Amino acid sequence: MSFNANGGSVSPTSKVVECKSTYGTLPTPSRTGNYSFDGWYTAASGGSKVTAATTVTTTSNHTLYAHWTPGQNTLFLYNNYSGKNYFYDSDFNSSLSEFCWTTRDSSVATLEIDRSQTYGGYNSLKVTNASAGSSGKDLIFRTKTQGNTGEGFVGDNRSMILSFWAKSSQSGTKMYIRWGYESEYRNVTLSTSWQKYTVSMDKTADFNDCMHPYFDRAGTVWLCQLQLEDGTSATEFVPETSGSYTGATGQYGGNFTLPDDPTRSGYTFDGWYLEASGKTKLNTKVEGSICAFARWTAAKYTVTLNPSEGSVSPTSITVTYGGVYGNLPTPTRKGYTCAGCWYTAASGGTQVTPSTEVTTAGNHTLYAHWTLDNVPVEGVSLNKTALTLTAGASETLSATITPDNATNKAVTWTTSDASVATVSDGTVTAIGAGTATITVTTADGNKTAACAVTVSPAGGDIPASNTPLKLVSSYNKSTKTATVSLVTAETIVLSNYDVSLTWDNAVFTLSDMANGQPSYFSNFQKNKSTGMISAASGGDNVTVAANETLATYTLTTANVLASGDYQFSLSVKDASNEEGTPLEWKGKSVNGALTVSVLSADSFDCRASAYYTLDYTAPAAGDFTITAELPCIVLYSDGTGYRKLAATPIDGSTYSYILPDDCDASAKIVIAVKADFNGDGEISSTDALQVLRCAAGNRTYDAADVLICDINGDGELTSTDTLQILRIAVGLRALSW
Repeated sequence: MSFNANGGSVSPTSKVVECKSTYGTLPTPSRTGNYSFDGWYTAASGGSKVTAATTVTTTSNHTLYAHWTPGQNTLFLYNNYSGKNYFYDSDFNSSLSEFCWTTRDSSVATLEIDRSQTYGGYNSLKVTNASAGSSGKDLIFRTKTQGNTGEGFVGDNRSMILSFWAKSSQSGTKMYIRWGYESEYRNVTLSTSWQKYTVSMDKTADFNDCMHPYFDRAGTVWLCQLQLEDGTSATEFVPETSGSYTGATGQYGGNFTLPDDPTRSGYTFDGWYLEASGKTKLNTKVEGSICAFARWTAAKYTVTLNPSEGSVSPTSITVTYGGVYGNLPTPTRKGYTCAGCWYTAASGGTQVTPSTEVTTAGNHTLYAHWTLDNVPVEGVSLNKTALTLTAGASETLSATITPDNATNKAVTWTTSDASVATVSDGTVTAIGAGTATITVTTADGNKTAACAVTVSPAGGDIPASNTPLKLVSSYNKSTKTATVSLVTAETIVLSNYDVSLTWDNAVFTLSDMANGQPSYFSNFQKNKSTGMISAASGGDNVTVAANETLATYTLTTANVLASGDYQFSLSVKDASNEEGTPLEWKGKSVNGALTVSVLSADSFDCRASAYYTLDYTAPAAGDFTITAELPCIVLYSDGTGYRKLAATPIDGSTYSYILPDDCDASAKIVIAVKADFNGDGEISSTDALQVLRCAAGNRTYDAADVLICDINGDGELTSTDTLQILRIAVGLRALSW
């Protein structure tokens, strides 16, 4: 009987057997590769199985054939994205691959993934050591380097660095590690808390692709963030980014059925290779469990260069994904400098330089960013060179920089006197009376422009018109009387009106009530005890024309009076204005009154002057205007004397006046026609005669008379003033304000 190993080998190759006896002992054949022996059969394929107990029934020489069952082998496929870390699946995020991480003696050490012990967010590899390890009783850590095993294979030569985090349950535990076929071990002493370790693991062509660590004592060791990389310095941990790809199994001697090709953004798939470096392409015939790596070619893309209103040549370049942009042309634009030149967006974005890595998987555009070349400032001007404001008011000045395309248009604003006016970003705010200069200065070149600011004190206007009613007065020395008339300043309509006159009843008596009085005021009655007259008319909506005299009253002094001021007032109310229509200044309410001034008890000389008492509850200052046909003089009295207020012309017959800062509620304003001594509103020889009497000492006068009638301005009433008043009265001299 002959033995046919059927692809294997056997010894002996034959045996003598007897018919009707059992076959007896049969040899066990062997076969190279992953095969298991199934037994001896009477045919190369099929047939009947023959064992030692089988009876020989064949009556001639015959052959028995070995039958074999091929083993199942696994093909491990890796995407091979990371070009940095040579370990497989070192994030330990999936199941542990025995092909990559295993032990050579499970009685000494076992491996498993421990998700409860992490460092930096990564799982750890738990090594349980039952006893101390040694060479041959160690672990296998497979790497993606080139080993020296296999026909025609030569390992690679490279400088490499191993880094990892570790801790041990036993203090002083030493970890030994070497390459396969390397005789020398390196070692590190592990801490019981997480520590980082680095070990130089230079590789030569004689070493294979596996590392073999072991530990010198029993206990548990945790390893995390295992990284093997080129170079001499460890860098930040980067695991294989995609881990293992779908694997395949197949019977030994058959063919692996590969899954669909993998895809990767920015790359094209070149095929599966036995080495990560892509040296030997995968043959899918099953000859054992093997590992294969994807090989990728980086895609090339067109980058359009947008010069953003400039020009550039060339207008596009070709780049390789994962590479760098390389030489980038410099765009040009008149009057501008390229600010970093190229960005990923027209505005903002990320700057791209020749050394920038290409990370956009597709054709894309880069944009030039520009900075305006420096254009120096040549000058600055303001929209106003002079400004007049009332305290509390504000106005904004605007500055114009030349040339218009100057690079730096920043300016600063300053004031020469912050107590008069302040400025902020061109807005001028008036603070107090006076003058100040507002200056604008350019940051580039210190060019300046200025605006002169005049500030008047705050206050209301005292207009000549806008007063529905006005008081007109005169006096007569010989009869010791003062005459008061109520005259309309403008056309008004009265409805159910009420007119009242109040005076000092202890000094004056009232007479000539009906003189010049319209008929619809005929119902006036006198209340002697209170010194008040009032009347009401039944007529409704009475229209009174402007400059019409409504009523005239004559006040007569009953006795010789001491010198002083004696006031009386006149007002009108109607149903449409119960608060009183007459005598209201724009923006300010006032006490409209006349004051009879007795100049001398000896001469019984009295005068009715138009005094206006400001209704201020606290000191205040302001400006007002008057309009008159004849030049007027305005006197200010605070009870200690008179001061003449300076007049500022507005137009031919209107002048403005500024009250002093210390003006208070007791102050009075006297408005008189210039050179009008007797106060009748005209300049006549009578006025000249009275001034001559004063100059000769035949009548008394006060400071107000001097201010009103001192024509030559020497501070006295003299015959010279008399002459000048006569010349004015007859038209030989013009009177000025």
